[in-house]
Amino acid sequence: MFSWTPPSGVASTNVITVRVTDNGVPPLYDEKDVTIYVIPTNTPPTLSLGTARATEPVVNFETFTNNTPNEQVMFKKPLNSSTTTAFIDTNATNYTSVVTAFPAGNANAGAKVLRATWSFKAGTTNYWVRLNTGNTTLLPNVTINASARVKFDVYTTKALTVAVGIRETGTAAENGANGGITGTIEFVGASGKQANGCPIPTRTVNAATWTTLEFDLPNELKQAFTGDGILTGGQQVLEHLALVGAGGTGAYDVYLDNFQVVTTAALPGTVTMKANSTLTFTGSATDPDPGSGLEFGLDADAPATATINNLTGAFTWTPTTSGTTNPITVFANDNPINGAIAKTDSKTLTVIVTSDTLAPQSGFVAGDDTVSLSWDSNPGTVYYVQSRTSHSANWATVGTVTATGISSSVTVTSDKGDSFFRVVAASGESSE
Repeated sequence: MFSWTPPSGVASTNVITVRVTDNGVPPLYDEKDVTIYVIPTNTPPTLSLGTARATEPVVNFETFTNNTPNEQVMFKKPLNSSTTTAFIDTNATNYTSVVTAFPAGNANAGAKVLRATWSFKAGTTNYWVRLNTGNTTLLPNVTINASARVKFDVYTTKALTVAVGIRETGTAAENGANGGITGTIEFVGASGKQANGCPIPTRTVNAATWTTLEFDLPNELKQAFTGDGILTGGQQVLEHLALVGAGGTGAYDVYLDNFQVVTTAALPGTVTMKANSTLTFTGSATDPDPGSGLEFGLDADAPATATINNLTGAFTWTPTTSGTTNPITVFANDNPINGAIAKTDSKTLTVIVTSDTLAPQSGFVAGDDTVSLSWDSNPGTVYYVQSRTSHSANWATVGTVTATGISSSVTVTSDKGDSFFRVVAASGESSE
């Protein structure tokens, strides 16, 4: 009967010789060597994936020409809203336009942003601008998911506080499409209202710096504008931005970009997202004996374009093909330094990628000018190229494009004078 308790926590290789001897004369014996490897115990890590964020681009301004005419794209001019005209200096510049010249410092910026400029009238108090989207020529009444989050980038030359106005249209339109103008409006991200109706926003944008604002629409503080102070979930309309002056009266230049809808889901589980949206989450793990540290990774079932940082657990993936179901297994390994066997924990999520049928809209093109329109597309989908003159309210289809890949483009010439052009999916919502 052999018995031995090796010391704990130390890896070792031990050769033990066992001998048996008889009692003859002379005594004879036989012996055998036994090799015993001692491996310390090692607790496996415990992996958590946290919360997934699927970020869907809803509006950017890359397809619009520079210096589009006043209040044509998404937002009316600041003086448009009768609610806030009393605070605006009518003798000063009052304008909204897509521009290529804008302040540096936004890591997410493309080549173009939307600029709004106005002046608050001296001598006014609780002054604010209701910068509204009501029936603009291009990108009017932008639909968002009021059960999710909305985020965008802001730069201002003077400090502002910001809330959003959501119109409860109950539309069936896709995010980014025209959701209509029928329904009451709630202030979201506002803790109260002044006596003159000016909201008290919960977000501050300091002067001379790009700031990303994100509103968790179901859980924000809300105030009634024309509604009841209760926001109905589902597809609604981003009706306005409430911009409250915090830097004194006078001129304000505000730049806006990258309007996005963010949906969240607890992991592990199933995430449903649209093609060309971006999925992110950050894995974390605990381990009482991690050794030299924990490492994260993806099993071979993950999409080739999905990535995870092996040190931080930060995952990102932007799928470009719709109609797919994708299992993704994330693992965390420990790295014992005392000779113990490495242990792992893993979790699997499922990502369902659906089609985004909404194509972006173009902008204003001067007579005889040529512009190239490019957009993310779904292979096999038919897109209409449409135009209208600057004096017409009607859109006319001037061509069709059947997408053969995940991006499409077409070159058009404005041969009927100053015109607007757009691209819409034949089978989906337009962004009119």
